[in-house]
Amino acid sequence: MLKKKYDYVIMNGVFTEKRELSQNEMIKYLVSMLLEVSKIAKKGFAFNLMSKIVDWERDDLFHLSYDKLAKIIIENFGRKFIIRNDYEMYEYTVYIYK
Repeated sequence: MLKKKYDYVIMNGVFTEKRELSQNEMIKYLVSMLLEVSKIAKKGFAFNLMSKIVDWERDDLFHLSYDKLAKIIIENFGRKFIIRNDYEMYEYTVYIYK
């Protein structure tokens, strides 16, 4: 892992594809990556995910509901987060603050 610290870390597309991983394996990967990123982000970090509110889902993409994600965030990072879904895509962006 990186030793350098950053004010903010922004991850785009890191969690949109799960390929052959199961949903549970992808959730474990998400949590482990966010825990590592949290170590190098001094003020906060952001990432995007595929929404569950779509016309259809692809098996190779990682669709995660807001409530499941909120539970993960609160258990691991606290309640200082924002979920943004105000742009024209089938995904959403999450901002976690320290």
